[in-house]
Amino acid sequence: DCATLAERLARASKACETASARAAVRASGCGDVSERPEELLARVHGSTAGVARTAIVALEASQVAPATAKALLAGEVSVRQAAAIVSAPTHERELLALARRESFGPVKDAARKYLLAAIEPEQLRERQVEAQWFRSWRTDLGNVAFQGELSPEIGVSFVNQLDLETDRLWRAADCND
Repeated sequence: DCATLAERLARASKACETASARAAVRASGCGDVSERPEELLARVHGSTAGVARTAIVALEASQVAPATAKALLAGEVSVRQAAAIVSAPTHERELLALARRESFGPVKDAARKYLLAAIEPEQLRERQVEAQWFRSWRTDLGNVAFQGELSPEIGVSFVNQLDLETDRLWRAADCND
């Protein structure tokens, strides 16, 4: 019974999130508020502007994806799932079916796969290399922090090496306890 209740409440929550985004767009469009829709939505939801922007973009983009718009209004998919679906509109049917049975991650991954498959390999490679960046800095505690975007052949190798070294250090620390 609790699992069924959780599903029903999640569906209601997703429908309310969509309705809230629609109301924010309408309030802003009618001049009822001085804020942009994403600012209003972020404020009333207590979220970030980025999260609110995703909801607005998904709502607006779903107008060209009627099945996704219907599912969004019914609370069958989240705004994040809808945003991923409408990013690859020619695969709406497959992505919508996936969204109805999976969480956001698999939907986002599948949409990315469709988008990348539509780009010529040479052009994709150029775009990946152009998008690379990396920075590191020392935190107030003296730790090393880093952030970046690396092409797959560099990024996968980097993360694999980092994971191996992290695992080695954790095992060494466990043996010393």
